[in-house]
Amino acid sequence: MRSFATFVSVLALSAAVVALPAAALAQPSGTLVIADNETPENLDPANATNSTVNELLIGVYDALVQFTAGETSVTPRLATEWSVADDGLSYTFKLREDVKFHDGTPMTAEDVKFTFDRLQAASGNVLNDLGAFTGAEVIDPYTVKLNVSAPFGPFIPALSRVYIVNKALVEPHMADDNARQWLAANEAGSGPYSITSYNPTEASLAGRPGSDGCRLAQPHR
Repeated sequence: MRSFATFVSVLALSAAVVALPAAALAQPSGTLVIADNETPENLDPANATNSTVNELLIGVYDALVQFTAGETSVTPRLATEWSVADDGLSYTFKLREDVKFHDGTPMTAEDVKFTFDRLQAASGNVLNDLGAFTGAEVIDPYTVKLNVSAPFGPFIPALSRVYIVNKALVEPHMADDNARQWLAANEAGSGPYSITSYNPTEASLAGRPGSDGCRLAQPHR
């Protein structure tokens, strides 16, 4: 059995958070070490349908929507609200204007569009859950439209596995493989945790100063 040790499992941390009173969450501290039964394939968010990849990345990246621990419906994360066209063929999302990636770059609709464009070019596995997705459009800096060729009921929940990447950081590495190689060992997220070290059998995550590391168990920041 392969061992995957010494990474902070935000899923396990989230589960623990649900059971704790609010006062106990005020100053989280310490290190959580967890061993898993297999290693994640790599760090590429395009592979987030793989549970071991998703377990590692869910705290490193943000999605437009996400499931709150203990609930069965999604709530806003990077999106503040959304609407669905009457014909069911487009979804328009309003985005938060206060989000920054780990390198300090502000997150905008351009990053959302780039994420979906890159997933299409790289044939990312996460797109398999989005039905007949056709593309993304930037409406304004904090509004993005996602289009499908046929109505698809689970479209919104499926977006919880589409992690938005930093266009400014990833685009220079697109080359011939759509940044597959670079994102396999590097991250470009905006979540409350950043990856401080990574190799195929071990990863370490650290909470970002001033970030809500418990947001996975409650409404987004």
